[in-house]
Amino acid sequence: MQQITNFFYQAKGDLFYGFLLLFSSVLAFLLRHFGSFGTRRKLDGFLGFGITFFVAGRMLFCSLIVVVVHLVMFRCIKNPRFLTNLSFYGTFVFLAILRLMHFIGLPRLEFVTNAIQLILTLRVIGLSYEIADFRLSKKSDNKKIEHFIEKEPSTFEAFNYFYNFTGLFTGPYFTYRTYSDALTKWKRPLLWSKLKPLLIGKMKTLSWSLPSLIFLTWLDPVNVLRGERTASVLGLFYYFIWCALAFLYLRMRIYSAWMVAESICLLTGIGLYPKEGKSTPGNGPTELQKIILMTIHRGK
Repeated sequence: MQQITNFFYQAKGDLFYGFLLLFSSVLAFLLRHFGSFGTRRKLDGFLGFGITFFVAGRMLFCSLIVVVVHLVMFRCIKNPRFLTNLSFYGTFVFLAILRLMHFIGLPRLEFVTNAIQLILTLRVIGLSYEIADFRLSKKSDNKKIEHFIEKEPSTFEAFNYFYNFTGLFTGPYFTYRTYSDALTKWKRPLLWSKLKPLLIGKMKTLSWSLPSLIFLTWLDPVNVLRGERTASVLGLFYYFIWCALAFLYLRMRIYSAWMVAESICLLTGIGLYPKEGKSTPGNGPTELQKIILMTIHRGK
């Protein structure tokens, strides 16, 4: 009984993280089956904001400050270069301050709250560059509009993207354009018959990564290595074995979390494009107009 108690105590952080991922999966499933695109435009951000408040409590203000400042910047700063520079340098300076604030007695960003802050850092900076590119594209003769957002997001749309619960705790990071594409009228949800094999592929990986994670959590190699005089007690050979086990433990955490996180993206349709769009990693479809025309043609 004591061993079981110790196991749950050791794994309490991972269990809480797993609960958040499971809860997000349920939300994604419900929104896919019962929510329209319009509903998601109104709820995605508020759901993520509510979860952040539940998890972070007063530490929510760390992320809220970044979000509110950027929402004001988008409305007030018209110069694209100044917008991106201020966003990039200002956000990372603020992140550095958050990393040091525990030295003056303020609470430290821990675990999930730290992950949320990092993801929001990527989202606010990323959207700043997308808005800047859009403004520059309007002044140039560049006709490759596929690489730009169609219009500047409103304050509400930007907030909804920043706090969107999909990927808020683990990643992956996706651009505003990718998120917006998932909610456009021309994009229909992927049929379950096509989505199911993709989800099964993620679950197959989870079927061995999660049991491995549970076993390695029980072994607790990280704390073994933290012990005093570990190398002298175990010997160099066994020390390397425990190092390898610690590496596997961290890898299994990543694999398990990402399989669930990517499944949530699949359920919400984020990052899914028809093959006709010739998508590239990190950029989405290179021929977006073909997808739009194809969808219009099929709808007739």
